[in-house]
Parts: sequence; structure tokens; C-alpha cells
Amino acid sequence: MLIRVLAAVILIVAACGIAPGEVRYRVRLIPRLTPGTQQNEAQDINQSGWVAGNDDGGSGFGQAYLWNAQSNQIQNLGSLPACDAEGGRATALNDLGHVTGHSAGMGCQSEAYLWTPETGMVGLGDLPGGTFFSEAYDINNLDQIVGRSVVDGQQSRAFLWTPGQGMVSLASLNGSTTS
Repeated sequence: MLIRVLAAVILIVAACGIAPGEVRYRVRLIPRLTPGTQQNEAQDINQSGWVAGNDDGGSGFGQAYLWNAQSNQIQNLGSLPACDAEGGRATALNDLGHVTGHSAGMGCQSEAYLWTPETGMVGLGDLPGGTFFSEAYDINNLDQIVGRSVVDGQQSRAFLWTPGQGMVSLASLNGSTTS
């Protein structure tokens, strides 16, 4: 089960060798991708203690990263080449170390992505009728991704992306034009 982390530090619970009811924490500072940047935020943590997050990068666009707590190594996940994307945001990761989020650049829309060590960052596109705007919010261990895409100008639609079917619109509730 993934635990959301919204601070620049990670709390790792060390459960071995402690008395019942006693909790011990180990606080670790996540290194920055770019020295001197002002903001570094952790977004998600997996069972191995790896963290997906964002560094402000000093350019106005965030830089998505993956941090390995065991080795204390941080990796810049890069950005999508479409629209000369200048950065990305990581929103979630799974226990395989695969990350999802969205990438954007100057004057271009946002595109959801899946990052794996084998493929790097790969764009997920958008729904049919879309305005090429999509954002991914979560991923499971089957690499199924949920998020939203804008269609028909301004309507936001929830989607499910799977490796086999790609991006599929999820039904809206009660006849709403958005989901």
C-alpha cells in the first residue's frame, strides 16, 4: 500500500526490536536535484522506501525525481520531448519503482507519463476528442494509471490507462458532462 508523503523529509518507521506501543522514527532529508533550489517535495513512497517527488529545478518548472532511500541516490526523471517540455511532476509510484505524473513546457499542454528504468519517460497521450491535456494521479503494481484528460474544449474526464488498452474514459456519474 502506498503512503502519501507531503513534506521534504521522509519518516521511516523502524519496527524491529521496539516494545509494543512504542514507535521510533528515522528522519531523512532527501537530497536536491539542483543545489540551491528553494523547494523539494515528496509525493509518494513505496514499500521499499523509494520516494517520487518534485524539485523546483530553479526554472519555474518542476523536475520529477525518484529517490532510493537505501543508496541515498536521487535520479532526475527528465521530461517528455513533446512541446520542448522543460520539466515534469511526479505524482505516484508503485512497488516496482515505476513513476507516473505529467510533463509540460513553455506554451504547451500537460501530458501524463509512465516512467520505468527500462523505458524512461513515455507519454500516455489523451482521450479521443481531447485537447492534448492529461495528468496522471496514481499507479498500481500492474502499471494501471488513473488521471484526467480534457476533452471537447473544457470538459475534464477521468481515465484509466493500462499497458494493453491505453487510455480509456471512465463513465461520469448522474449524466454529468465531466467525470
